[in-house]
Amino acid sequence: MAFRIECPNCQSKAVISNSNNIAKDIDQVFMKELYCRCLNIETCGCTFVVSASFSHYLNPPQQDIVAMAKAILEKEQQLKLEEGRC
Repeated sequence: MAFRIECPNCQSKAVISNSNNIAKDIDQVFMKELYCRCLNIETCGCTFVVSASFSHYLNPPQQDIVAMAKAILEKEQQLKLEEGRC
């Protein structure tokens, strides 16, 4: 994941110096605390924490799309077989 961090105090660029995976024990959950520092060391230089988490897909992963299509086709075949028995 790549994004720019902006200082909440002076709106200058900031960098991530460390991170803490706060959902490491929860399967398929992305949630991190990003420890950041402002690059404007002359007038600000603050350090702060940003929370980052996964919300939802705009485009699901390719393997998920293929799995969904297979499930639909299998269900359709099963329905056709059941109709043929009646």
